[in-house]
Amino acid sequence: MSDIQIYKHNFELSKDKIQVLISNLPTPEQLPTLEKKGGLFNCFDKKVTGAEMNEITHIINDIFKKNKEQTLQLYELFREVYNTLEVLDKEYIKKILESIEASDIASKQALAAQSDIDRTIKALKITVSKLKEIEIFLLKTLMKF
Repeated sequence: MSDIQIYKHNFELSKDKIQVLISNLPTPEQLPTLEKKGGLFNCFDKKVTGAEMNEITHIINDIFKKNKEQTLQLYELFREVYNTLEVLDKEYIKKILESIEASDIASKQALAAQSDIDRTIKALKITVSKLKEIEIFLLKTLMKF
C-alpha cells in the first residue's frame, strides 16, 4: 500500500489559477448619458451635436469591448473551475479509491494470515496435548521398572 501516492500537484495548480482569476474580477461600468438640458441657465432642451454623439458612442463601444473581455475572463474562470474538478475527479479521487482497494487487499491478506495462525495454534495445542499424554505414558512405564 505504500507505493500508492495521492498527487495533488495539478489540483493545487488549478486552485492557484482560480485564485488569480477571482482576484481580477471585473467592476461594473456605468454607461454615460447625454445632457438633456442646455442653453441659457439650462432652461432649454439640449441639441446633441454629431461630435457629442460620436464621443458617447465611442465611450459606449469601449465599455462593450471591456464587458466582452470581462465575459471572456469569467468564461476562463468557469473553465478553470471545471478543470479543477476534473483533476480532483481523475487524479485525487482515483488515488483514494486505489488506496481503499489496496487496504481491502491488505485486510483480506491479514485475515488469511490470522486464519493460518489460528490453525497453527490449534495444531500446537494438539501437539502439546499428545506430548503430555506421551510424557504421562512414559512416566508410568518407567515407574513400573
